[in-house]
Amino acid sequence: MDILKPELVWVDGRCYRVLENTKRTNDVSPYFEDNNYQLDDKDAEDECYDSNIEIVPHGSTKFKHAFHVPKVFFPFIIGAKHAVRKRLETETRTEIQIPKFGQDGNIVIIGNDCKGIISARHRINLLMEASRKKIEFTHFLSIPLNDGHVIMKFNMFKNEVLTNSGKTSRGVDETIFQTPSKLHLTIGVMKLLDDAERNQAVEALSYCNEHIVK
Repeated sequence: MDILKPELVWVDGRCYRVLENTKRTNDVSPYFEDNNYQLDDKDAEDECYDSNIEIVPHGSTKFKHAFHVPKVFFPFIIGAKHAVRKRLETETRTEIQIPKFGQDGNIVIIGNDCKGIISARHRINLLMEASRKKIEFTHFLSIPLNDGHVIMKFNMFKNEVLTNSGKTSRGVDETIFQTPSKLHLTIGVMKLLDDAERNQAVEALSYCNEHIVK
């Protein structure tokens, strides 16, 4: 991605730049992650049934379930030398198909019964939940404070600090202050790992703006 020409996203008349963390994306080693993930028995209690998981017939004797997963999770689900995926397949008696490294696509779980497919899906969900904690934040939600009155008060404060403390306090200079036109209040940070998650965030914010803010 050209840092000087980033992707732009418009939300309620405001334009936001999408600066992808290219280093994180490009430096991930293909299919390499520790395989010491352990599943709590409590987490598997409800694996026998889940109405939110769509399972369809596959062939004459098997069943299939496909679902979207951001590709950044693939190495965590596969594991070193495919160890995690193989263990999941063995424990749930399913076949788990994952797109090749660097490619987008759905994960497909194929099994002889619905119970095994649901169990595999729940375990993958838990893997993703644990793995997401290891990934850096990608976006932040903020309220712009670049109102004329706020900027005026900010400049007054900055000038007062620089005048009274700038010459006597070490490290106090103009560089420690935010650019007035970029003043904002950060109210939350997010991990949006692909276009699908970014679109969900845009829809959620648009809904809040229409039904809560207005």
